[in-house]
Amino acid sequence: ALGAPALQLRAAAAQPFHNDWVATLASSPEATGGDDVALWLNALDGGAAKLLVEAAAHPGAPVWAHDGRRLAFSATLRAGENCDLYMLDTAATAGPRLIASGDAGAWQVLAWTSADLSLLVRHTLSGRGDELLLVDVDTGAMRRVDAQPAGSAGYARIGEARLAPDDRGVYLISNRGSDHDQLQYIDLYANSATELPADFDHGIGHFDVSPDGHLIALSWNDSGYDRIAVLDRRTSQLRTLANLPPGNVSALRFDHAGTHLAIELLATTAPRDVYVYDLASGGVVRWTSSRLGDFSAARLVAPLTVRFPTWDRPNGSARTLSALLYRPRSAGPHPVLIMLGGADSPPRAQLDPFVQFCADGLGVTVVQPTIRDGEPGILDLGALLAWLGAQPDTRRDRIALLGRSAGGTVALASLGLYGERLRG
Repeated sequence: ALGAPALQLRAAAAQPFHNDWVATLASSPEATGGDDVALWLNALDGGAAKLLVEAAAHPGAPVWAHDGRRLAFSATLRAGENCDLYMLDTAATAGPRLIASGDAGAWQVLAWTSADLSLLVRHTLSGRGDELLLVDVDTGAMRRVDAQPAGSAGYARIGEARLAPDDRGVYLISNRGSDHDQLQYIDLYANSATELPADFDHGIGHFDVSPDGHLIALSWNDSGYDRIAVLDRRTSQLRTLANLPPGNVSALRFDHAGTHLAIELLATTAPRDVYVYDLASGGVVRWTSSRLGDFSAARLVAPLTVRFPTWDRPNGSARTLSALLYRPRSAGPHPVLIMLGGADSPPRAQLDPFVQFCADGLGVTVVQPTIRDGEPGILDLGALLAWLGAQPDTRRDRIALLGRSAGGTVALASLGLYGERLRG
């Protein structure tokens, strides 16, 4: 274990090859609260942790170079205002060295190139989107790599990004030129972009690339549940993985041989755990066993995926949208809580303590619908209210809305439009 149980651990990076040290973003042992974390170097032999960067400098997640000596990270060491990129030699006595000066935007170091000459960095521009940069460690020179064709204007949201194993390209998740997140491959030599898999009509959530570059594991959300598949780049075949617990993926990682895939999964009725999938046999082994705390596994309510007709008929028949429905175990009919997010945050089938408290503790049916943005979404909600009113196990006179993010706007507008059908 790294540090005392009371410490807040934000991120950790294991030293490659040597396996003697772990760099962590964690709170100080003397911290009494707050979210500030410092950059520490923790010895795996149980020795005392070494403070590298104070919490006041707001260090970002550290990334080790392949030499196992140097760390790259972002921090506000310069005048405590602008966020810059730094490199620190953990085997030397000198402090962090400034690589590149930044601005008020946020930097995140993602990877070192295989020769440790450059960094792959995501730069978030407030109100505009993200850009992906290759930054020379010695000179600080930057090259933007996400804008393809070369020089194309504009910014988009960029999710996970990886350097190709041969450093000839970059894989990234972005909504550039699309209404959903795509997995793209940027060829750094041809200055071209390719969508992977081709003509894939789902938003990609997470991915990883095998060490030989032949396989790509990817996940996407389908009606609240995540699916996982492996794409063979040589044959373009996409194979969906089976035998996994239903839930949502948090991370995917290949092992060094590319024969096993580690999956961080938040199941519908279990905490987040790590599972390992054998790509040859299809076998799944659960590697961790997280605790439920005060919850009883026998009383957890798994969601049902339901579909309801909405107001428009694009192809002559009613469009249907999906929703996750948590039905209490007690006899109905039950009051209903509709939880609304935005189109950029669709409902996800995962263990949510608040939802479980409502369903099991309060006897309330919880509905998490997928609705559209803007005025169409408000009309979608009206169609959902009509659908709920026709269900025999729901109380049509006791329905309330809870809106988060863009869903808050929908909830407020719907209270005005459908107030006579809502309790709050």
